[in-house]
Amino acid sequence: MRQLDKKIPHLGFWHTLATVVSVVFHPLIIPTYALMAGLSAHVWVAPVSASNYWPFIFLFFFLSAILPISLLLVGRWLGLYTSIKLEDRRDRTLPLALILFVFIGYRITQGSGSTQAFQVLDFFLFGLIGLTATTLIFNFVIKISGHAMAMAAFVGLWIGAAYFHPNPQLLPVLVTTFGLWGLIAWSRLYLAVHSNTEVVLGSIVGILFGLLYSLRI
Repeated sequence: MRQLDKKIPHLGFWHTLATVVSVVFHPLIIPTYALMAGLSAHVWVAPVSASNYWPFIFLFFFLSAILPISLLLVGRWLGLYTSIKLEDRRDRTLPLALILFVFIGYRITQGSGSTQAFQVLDFFLFGLIGLTATTLIFNFVIKISGHAMAMAAFVGLWIGAAYFHPNPQLLPVLVTTFGLWGLIAWSRLYLAVHSNTEVVLGSIVGILFGLLYSLRI
């Protein structure tokens, strides 16, 4: 009965909310939301037609989320790491390297293109390569929050985009992204999967990366 009593607080509303936030805004899913937000704010001028919008989104989602997550599941099935949650810093190195390999591999094999849609896809793929590589480098020294880093990167990206390319439609995107960043940071702390330092460091690195990367827009 004592063990059951200890588990009861973790089944409450706030724990459920924090868990849902962490899953829905997984670092591998956040870039797809960011792509959709950028397209809705017309950061890029009509890169895809209305009829091709969802196929384009799905293609990016497949490359940035489904494929890497599938690799994580296969690696776990092979026993290469102890959990797909990657809560232990030592468990993160191989998965991060595999994900980086996937992103770089696709970028190399896809060649080059001049269409606006290709340039937007290329922009986000290079960003994913940079974020994943940065996370991997930090992981050799300290574990940082990938959730906080990913969302903070897009906060920085939209701040930079709004500064260098003023656009009123970016304001609601920036406000929403900033709010979600705070919600995600709270969820990681509430679930006790990261320390304050890991969340703050991930956020700082993410914002700086996003600000620098916004120069490519």
